[in-house]
Amino acid sequence: MAEDEKKPSASKRLYSKTPKIEPEGKGDTVKSEGGAPKEAASEAKSTAGDPPEKTETKSEGESGTEAKGDVMAGTDGIPTYHTQSGERTAMHSRHMMAHVEAHHGRERDHLLAATGNHSESPEDMMTRHHTEMKQLHSSHEKDLRDFHNRISEKEVGTSGTEK
Repeated sequence: MAEDEKKPSASKRLYSKTPKIEPEGKGDTVKSEGGAPKEAASEAKSTAGDPPEKTETKSEGESGTEAKGDVMAGTDGIPTYHTQSGERTAMHSRHMMAHVEAHHGRERDHLLAATGNHSESPEDMMTRHHTEMKQLHSSHEKDLRDFHNRISEKEVGTSGTEK
């Protein structure tokens, strides 16, 4: 009794029809798979040979506007200051560390002065700190100016902190 009453398949229940299974066909014949080796060989012979000798040249770049830089690298006409960004970042890091070290030295001096253990008077200490910071800034400006003079075509001005 259970064998006589089969449950309908899932596709029959969902779509009210069973899937259609088509018989397997032969498909397309590709020439390189042995379908027509003689035809493929004759077609290859007809298409083989030297490329056409007629070439067209354009007159672009003949007006004196040729690229002056490295065309293959893609830097023609582009300022190359970006190529030294690593060196510029390293210089900036050195300068900032010099500022940090100077700041810690001044903090130490102020702590010694506040506890009465500093040999300088507060006015002399402040004058010395001001002079040290002025020299530090001048040396950093000089480093940056030398760097820019080295990587650019024209010289950068010599204005600075100490005049």
